[in-house]
Amino acid sequence: MSTRSCEHAGNTRALCTCVPYKRLDTQWAKSIAPKVIGRINEYLAGRNLSEICSELTLSYIHSTEMKVELDQNFHDDEHRVEVGTYRTMFKVKQNSADFRATVIFNNVTDSVEVDVPSISRLDSYEDDSTCVKDKTDKMYCICTCDIKDD
Repeated sequence: MSTRSCEHAGNTRALCTCVPYKRLDTQWAKSIAPKVIGRINEYLAGRNLSEICSELTLSYIHSTEMKVELDQNFHDDEHRVEVGTYRTMFKVKQNSADFRATVIFNNVTDSVEVDVPSISRLDSYEDDSTCVKDKTDKMYCICTCDIKDD
């Protein structure tokens, strides 16, 4: 019997369940979600949607986890690898929208690598994105005209 990796099976990094993740509660891990939000805002700006879509800001982080390779001995929450795969789930202030992203985070350059269309919107965005038509844009755009007062 041969073994297959997630890539061989056609699964993306975000959907691969073969390799475990370890939850992180360290301060440095909390910098990942804001960087992902920055990438979403850059995406919206690049699509010329900044005038009609709200600039997203962090409300809070549900969790951040680090992918732990099967041959890696990982017991110290302060352990940082130079470049690693992380999964973060967070809420933005605008209409309390929830997102999840799997990213490559470089601890040396303090930067994230993520393809915005791979970021998942976890709640319904039907009533948040009435000002845009593109289905991908709808996941990330919270129209200024659709902002709800909380």
